[in-house]
This record gives sequence, C-alpha cells and structure tokens, in this order.
Amino acid sequence: MSKKNDPLLFGEVLFDVFEDKEAILGGAPFNVAWHLQGFGLQPLFVSRIGDDKNGNEVMRRMKGWGMSFAGIQKDDRYPTGTVFVTTKKGEPQFNIRSDQAYDFINAIDVEKIIANSEYKLIYHGTLALRNDVSCRALNKIIQKTGTKIFLDINLRKPWWSDKLILQKITQAQWLKCNSDELNLIAQVTQIDAKDTHSLACKVCKKFDLKFVIVTLGDKGAFIIDKHDQISKTRPFPILNLVDTVGAGDGFSAVAILGIVKNWSKQIILKRSAEFASKICQTRGAILNDEKYYKRILNKWKVNDEE
Repeated sequence: MSKKNDPLLFGEVLFDVFEDKEAILGGAPFNVAWHLQGFGLQPLFVSRIGDDKNGNEVMRRMKGWGMSFAGIQKDDRYPTGTVFVTTKKGEPQFNIRSDQAYDFINAIDVEKIIANSEYKLIYHGTLALRNDVSCRALNKIIQKTGTKIFLDINLRKPWWSDKLILQKITQAQWLKCNSDELNLIAQVTQIDAKDTHSLACKVCKKFDLKFVIVTLGDKGAFIIDKHDQISKTRPFPILNLVDTVGAGDGFSAVAILGIVKNWSKQIILKRSAEFASKICQTRGAILNDEKYYKRILNKWKVNDEE
C-alpha cells in the first residue's frame, strides 16, 4: 500500500537516441518519477516495457535508484520504447516510434496494483494515451482511485487529438503546458484572449482547474489561477547548456513536490525553474547524482526557515 503523500505516474518509459547514437533513458512520466524518487518521495510508476535488452536496462536502473517497479509490466510482443532526438535551432525534435510496449499498458494488471492504495495525485501526459489500450488503463486508475490529476500535456505530433485534449483537461485539477501547447488548447476549446496570461486564466476558469502553469522558454514561466492571481519567474541562468531535453519534466517534478509539500505558488515556480536549469546542463533528462537532490533539498529547507 502506498503512503498518502506519494504520487502515481502513468505513461511512457523509453530511450532517447541522439544523433551521435548515444541512448539515454527517458520518457516524461519516467523522468518525473525518477526526480521525485531523488527528492525523497516513493512514487509508483505505471508503464510497460519489452522483454528485451532495453527493458532489462530500465529495470536495472530503477532498482539502482531505489524505485519500485511494482507498476512495470512486461510485454513479449512489443519493444521497449525508442525515440530519435535531433536538434533544430537549439530545440529538440522527436521522431517517436509507434507500437511500443508503453502503448499496451494492461488495465486488469493496473487494477491489481492499485487495489487498496491511496495517492496524493496522478501525473500523466498524452503520448502514452495515443493507443486505446493504455488510455483504458489510465481511465481505470482514475475511476478506481478518484485521485486528483496533474496533467503535463506534452503534445507530440501527430500523437494527439482534439477529443483527447478535451477529455483529459476536463479530468485534471492542475495543468502544465508551454505557450505553444496553450495556444493549441485555445484552438481546441475555442477560447480567445488578448494575451497569454488572459488565455491561461480563461482555460483555468473553463475547466475549473486549481491552477495552470505555463512555461515560456527563455522568458521564464508563470502560474495563474481562475481568480487571475498570477506568479511569474524569470529563467535561472544556464552556465553550460548541454541540451534542453527533459527540462520541462524536471520543472513538473518540482511542481508536484511543491503540491505535495504545500508550497506557495511563487515558491513552486521559482524552485521548478531552478531545477529545470540544472537539467539543461546535463545530457538527457535525469540526474544520477543522489547528493545533488539532497543538497538542493537542504538549500530549500534553509530558505524556508529564514
């Protein structure tokens, strides 16, 4: 049985293969779960891997990091996920393969895992929901737990639909997106506004969300609620940019940590941006340095006490 403060994360685990052929473990829900484990929570990560070399590597890395793999299913037909990453004008471009193991998360197996458990929140994106099989599994979790949802919309062409966006925002309590994704949401929901802040506020009101987080790249980020109360932050300086892969996932992980620990919106925003800048200074989307997580937690604790 989970502890009540621990989140459940649902979706893809995969390997990002870069132009130099280096393969880095990733997938947005996996990345967020990894960070939350580093920050001292014990998340349940629900996904599906292939019965293959990459799948074995996923299990090895999770075990080494102390993560539970109770939510990991094995598939003897479909492979562990793979994405090919290229960079264009400083931004990562993703070539995402279809029919990967994470597309076939089994609802019956999921139901067994979550029986008699409670979770602080459920995190998911949209990529793993491109297939009805995994989508049904997530809906089963939502139905059985009644837990509040943090939606990190993560729209990847062509793996989303208007119907999917509307359904999942309707179910959510917290929404995170970038400015481009916010504009797509506006088109789907037929919301018009004079600027990005107003648009986010209208989305928040329409779907009765607790708040919306919008990331703005090198212009920072903001959080806004349905009462038009807004908090803003500038991006933290990046001393040695390596790549931006996974920066948004790092941001989401700290935002979830802040929700669990009842931080203010401004603190959530500042600390999420700080951690995202750290991710930009490393290859891939996760950190393997346990001491870094402890150092930054201690730094935040000291600041809280000041």
